[in-house]
Amino acid sequence: MATVPVRKLSRNAHRQRVHRRVRTRVEGTPERPRLCVFRSLGHI
Repeated sequence: MATVPVRKLSRNAHRQRVHRRVRTRVEGTPERPRLCVFRSLGHI
């Protein structure tokens, strides 16, 4: 099996990709309402 070279994303590009993935879950749609967010002292 051949090894596939891993393309290293820049720190900023990786952060933007993660941000976009999180936004899609948080924003919600009319059929699937927004994810409920609760900030506590232990988990922010």
